[in-house]
Amino acid sequence: MISPRQRFAEKLADPELRRKMAHSMGTSLAHRLERMAEIPELEALRDAAHDIRHYVLAHLGELLTQAETNLTARGVRVLWAEDAAAANQYIIDTARRLGVQKVVKGKTMTSEETCLNDALRAAGLQPVETDLGEYLVQLSGERPTHITAPAVHMSRQDCGRYICTHLNKPYTDDPRELTLMVREALRPEFIGATLGVSGGNFLVAETGTLVICDNEGNQGLVTALSDVHVALVGIDKIVPRLQDLAPLLRLLARNSTGQTLTGYTTLISGPRRPADVDGPRELHVILLDNGRTKMLADPTAREGLTCIRCGVCCGICPIYFKVGGHPYWTYPGAIGSIWAPFIADEDWVEELPHICSQCGVCNEACPVKNRLSRVLLQLRTRPQGRRRFPLTQRMGMPMLGRMLGSPALYRLAGRLLRVGWPLSKAVAKVGPLGGWTLSRELPKPARQTFQEGWRGMRVRFRQDGQDRGQG
Repeated sequence: MISPRQRFAEKLADPELRRKMAHSMGTSLAHRLERMAEIPELEALRDAAHDIRHYVLAHLGELLTQAETNLTARGVRVLWAEDAAAANQYIIDTARRLGVQKVVKGKTMTSEETCLNDALRAAGLQPVETDLGEYLVQLSGERPTHITAPAVHMSRQDCGRYICTHLNKPYTDDPRELTLMVREALRPEFIGATLGVSGGNFLVAETGTLVICDNEGNQGLVTALSDVHVALVGIDKIVPRLQDLAPLLRLLARNSTGQTLTGYTTLISGPRRPADVDGPRELHVILLDNGRTKMLADPTAREGLTCIRCGVCCGICPIYFKVGGHPYWTYPGAIGSIWAPFIADEDWVEELPHICSQCGVCNEACPVKNRLSRVLLQLRTRPQGRRRFPLTQRMGMPMLGRMLGSPALYRLAGRLLRVGWPLSKAVAKVGPLGGWTLSRELPKPARQTFQEGWRGMRVRFRQDGQDRGQG
């Protein structure tokens, strides 16, 4: 198993990746700042969003029950999925009941969380991604590197190579030509789709309305043209009332893509009715837990459930900015580092809270005022599940705390460090500080401490005063 340190070091050593990320994310963040500046009531909007999401946490059970009642009343089939396996199996069983070999998908990070594509392929079914970013990462055999921009780590030339090779077309890196190629290839998939799978940005408890946001129109085609539509929705996506959508939608688009509103915001309130000209014959909503109730029960991590999946905590993070999303779990960045220890069934993810540099910029940017860095700091002060702190930490931290709490020991340690500086510098490269000194120099201690310098200054001040008095 590759350790988190190796994962991040490998990407950090790739200058071409850093160049692509700097270009893509730099442009995205600039657009975000422009759109945010257009809202004079920004802080009031963030406060409203914060209150809505925390209200959901406090009333999640009753809101979910209300949503199920209203969905069922509109003819929607509701499944409660305890884990990823249950959700994937339901979609596989639906495909087999319909006798289809292809499952046409809109963009859904929740299906990345459940590893739906792998499960479909293992069952002999073919997943067809229709979001352009998801389409590209499917062609490249990679995972999405961002919550809202799956292929943000790819250059225009990368996109041209993947698309033209797959579609057997002459190479071009012109975005318009590439988009038209993909459109031509995917249009028959939309028209012939029997089973379409999507996610859901929000689910309104008051009305049983599924809300899907996208910029390409593929979600509307997947949900309207498929004979059967299955929406995979985390139980954290609940919104109490329709009117609560307004602040969330305004903040989601501005923070995720730097837009005033996404190109398409689709509200689905049930399957096709006799008078409708399109829409699915059957609508299924899978309410996915997959560790979310475990997070809800945790006083520290539960705040992570307020996330609206805008992805701003990724792009604004100085670490993500350098390495992209692949060294992380499914959800990258700060929010993914909170979710992973509770959701993912892999030991290595329990190290992710320790990746955070504690710069705090994600707290300032989060549209729902999620205190991400504070949550990560609290998570890494305790062992999580299978993880135990290394012996050097279990022994060294109490010793360090005792030294820092004793003025006498602190002064003694400072003297020893200054006297033995050459040896200390060499030991730091191979000892517990080895990881820290891989990318930075251990600072050389000053010739004297602040207290020593202050005492010397006081002596000089008194001497100067005496000299002036005598003069």
